[in-house]
Amino acid sequence: MDQQQDRTKLGEILGSISTKEHQENRPLLSVVAMLSGKSEPSKGFYNLAESLDLYSSKQDKDEFFIKELNKVYEYWGNKDQFDVSISVEDYKKALLSEDVLRERSIELLSTLYSAPNCQATSTELANSLGYPDFPPVNALIGKLGKRISKYLKIDNPSKKEWWRAVAEGESRDNGFTWWLKDNLFDALVELNLLQEIETTIFPDTLSPNQEQFEGSKRTITVNSYERSIVARNKCISHYGAKCVICEMDFSKVYGAIGEGFIHVHHLVEISTIKKEYKVNPVTDLRPVCPNCHAMLHRKKPAYSIEQLIDIISESR
Repeated sequence: MDQQQDRTKLGEILGSISTKEHQENRPLLSVVAMLSGKSEPSKGFYNLAESLDLYSSKQDKDEFFIKELNKVYEYWGNKDQFDVSISVEDYKKALLSEDVLRERSIELLSTLYSAPNCQATSTELANSLGYPDFPPVNALIGKLGKRISKYLKIDNPSKKEWWRAVAEGESRDNGFTWWLKDNLFDALVELNLLQEIETTIFPDTLSPNQEQFEGSKRTITVNSYERSIVARNKCISHYGAKCVICEMDFSKVYGAIGEGFIHVHHLVEISTIKKEYKVNPVTDLRPVCPNCHAMLHRKKPAYSIEQLIDIISESR
């Protein structure tokens, strides 16, 4: 039998198994079968799921795949699931070693770091990195996790889910969402490995750190200081998710997908403070839309809120 015949026969076997599993009210086991070098099942898996009325081409392919994969792991109680904990110091050793961090890996990490709340879906990351679909992003994360694990001699009995060494993730309504492991986040910051990356895709970079302190200078993205998610959320809770400059409300324009979307701007550039301080979410921060946020930072020091409002009024 040639390779194509082998694949066809194997596909038929996997299809029969998954059909039987579905009849027994169990998840599609063939979701875990992937071709070498691929990070998702073959087209046959989706065709089978569609024939069983479980999937439609109108659905988000990424989201369906991840949900089915999670169902299999949850149902069968995968005891070999790769669950790894790596210290900040070990991450730093791995990141500084030869051939662990590659150029595309740094672009991926920088994009994820720069995203709102440091979280992004596979599709958002793919769009930012110029990929037509999500599989290359999943592969990038997985391969980086594998290189880190191999360097630190961390055993992975399943030989799968290497991404768990790099990120956390979960399926949400808008797709599978990733965020960096806390210790990896801190290691990247301490080593300043992303300092050459500049991006304006997500200007209001925020740290998962729950303390309402700001400082820890760095030059990674548009904002060069650690941001507090707690402070951001309290600011939005007080002022609402509407731009204080142009009054843009994303939920009114984009509906549900725009709900709660807004950037947060520091009235005093904390890059000028040179020390750690406790931010007051009401007096120090203001919600602004991405366009106004970018315009505020068109000069250094940044324009004040009032100055930009005047500029807009004068241009009308």
